[in-house]
Amino acid sequence: MFFLCCRLLRVYALPLAIVGAFACQKGAIVKGRVVNRQTGRPVAGAAVSVQFQKLDERYNWVDGGRFDRVAGANGEFEVQHENMQARFTILARASGFYPNYECPALRQMQTTSLSNVYRVEIGLLPVGAPRPLPGGEGEIQFHLSGRRIGWHFAAHRMAAESESDFIGEPDESGKQIAVLVARGNGGFYRARGLFGEYALFNMPAAPTADYTPRVDLRETAEGERAVFFVRTADGVHYAKIDLAGDVRSREYIGLRFYWVYQPDGTTALEIPLPGEK
Repeated sequence: MFFLCCRLLRVYALPLAIVGAFACQKGAIVKGRVVNRQTGRPVAGAAVSVQFQKLDERYNWVDGGRFDRVAGANGEFEVQHENMQARFTILARASGFYPNYECPALRQMQTTSLSNVYRVEIGLLPVGAPRPLPGGEGEIQFHLSGRRIGWHFAAHRMAAESESDFIGEPDESGKQIAVLVARGNGGFYRARGLFGEYALFNMPAAPTADYTPRVDLRETAEGERAVFFVRTADGVHYAKIDLAGDVRSREYIGLRFYWVYQPDGTTALEIPLPGEK
């Protein structure tokens, strides 16, 4: 039989919990707690959404329903689902905090238990003192003639390949841009485990190491936002991009993205959330 009786995934001290579970009892309980990621103190009144996926009769993941809760004074919430032969994601938001992020691989969370209670702790990162930074929507292009038009962060515009911080290369079919290539001393750092519309605003400090000159966009996990920190071609400035979608015309294929750039050369990329001052 496909389901493993009493196989349980439990998560402790993880900002974003994504759990795949197979329980031998019908129905189970998700008990969670929302805390300040820096202090460990509970975050009261946090808005919590638990989105389930379940396996259908053909073993395909399908929508399993969404449950919305408000965390109590001690930051705790609880959701009961009629069938926990499913996996779930949890998004938590609270005033003064960034939404949760980071999703470790499922194999890191597997444990064996006879309990049908899933305990999750979600850490929210407080918003410090974000300030407006240059940002907006950008695009790169690969023309049928082979000419590449990339992106220049300091100039806030598309630019010729020789002037760009990064460019794009098409896949084998030539129908979409599949690889990003940094120029000069630039590079990419994949921000893994980011989900939802707030991906660009999370992880407000750029790392300074482990950048790679090329990234294959096809390696992004299912449901994960393709968000990257970018070190510019001069090697001393940092930016962040969140891919928005493909572009195609008779002359070129392209890729749109949202971007934010730090012009002072620091790694600080904290920016205000939408609708917040």
